[in-house]
Amino acid sequence: MESPEKVRKYLGNSRRLPSLYWPRPCATCSPMHGPGGSGPAPRGEIRFAPYLLDLDAGLLRSGETAISLRPKTWAVLCYLAQRPGVLVTKEEILDAVWAGTAVTEATLTKSIGEIRDALHDEVRHPRFVETVHRRGFRFVSASEGVGRAVPHSPGSAPPPPVHIVGREKELTRLHQLLETAAGGTRQTVFITGEAGIGKTTLVEAFLAAVASRSGAGETIVAAGRCMRRSSGEEPLMPVLEAVGRLARGPHAARVVQLLREHAPAWLIQLPWLVERGELHDLRAGLSGTTPERMLRVFAQLVEELTNEVTLVLVLEDLHWADGSTVDLVSILAQRPERARLLLLGSYRAAEAIANAGPFDGMRRLLGLKHRCVELPLDLLPL
Repeated sequence: MESPEKVRKYLGNSRRLPSLYWPRPCATCSPMHGPGGSGPAPRGEIRFAPYLLDLDAGLLRSGETAISLRPKTWAVLCYLAQRPGVLVTKEEILDAVWAGTAVTEATLTKSIGEIRDALHDEVRHPRFVETVHRRGFRFVSASEGVGRAVPHSPGSAPPPPVHIVGREKELTRLHQLLETAAGGTRQTVFITGEAGIGKTTLVEAFLAAVASRSGAGETIVAAGRCMRRSSGEEPLMPVLEAVGRLARGPHAARVVQLLREHAPAWLIQLPWLVERGELHDLRAGLSGTTPERMLRVFAQLVEELTNEVTLVLVLEDLHWADGSTVDLVSILAQRPERARLLLLGSYRAAEAIANAGPFDGMRRLLGLKHRCVELPLDLLPL
């Protein structure tokens, strides 16, 4: 019998599978109930050879054969398959699939085992579901189909804007900085404020406006979020999340091509983008790659990509950033080469100081060199 401390009770928040959905493409790709936050989930199918998830029929298929799964196991597979390459924590899956039910992690482990059995997957050499020790799971197979993020394209209806009161000055400043970045002069902006003051709301409102504007050239958005760690860290995790989303967006083919040509060390961190044989070859050819080189080639990748588009790279909660992410932000902010890049970060000043991590020192140095813009948020008047 499980000890009481291992039993999690997830009190109902009325969500059912919050997310066989994705948000509008300009936002931070967190689960929501569909475009604009309401309405039914996108339906259709997700393919990851040789399997197909038929979301309308509620079936996993291999060719003409239907593979039986328990309802909760089906829900876990759908939740992971619609987030290829994204590390999904155990807590998130439990909240999504077992909301309002007292369960243990053993329940989730059983469903993961059933998924692996159904897909003939292996724990040591996963083709579909990878275990990230003590943290969660990642769907590592390339997938395609309906029910994933759909990029905004010219001529399509823009996502509904996020209405925000009292931040007009900050929104205007962000648009000014974006215009400067679109002209080829890279910009680094740090939005700062205490927890709950509206940093994420401001970012979402800005990105919604960017997605709906016309006549300003093409702008693409990639977003990642730093996480507070209880043990260890995964270097560059928010940047890898952002790159993974770029590789599923409207410029996916171009992004993967640039990764293959200019930054193969980054490509092998996103194994669902390449065939297994190619992945082995890439790893064999990169045995001597250093962390410093990875940062430099990413900066070059950004410069190459932004020859064609303007990139808004959003990294939230930088007060929790690992050292490698901080170093990369510093490099992107200080390189003299032309880049149509707006690097938009957010942080809590009090936590940045209290953590005594690398971010606060880097931010101060960039400020002294006039290589970043601070956008502090004050409390709104009552």
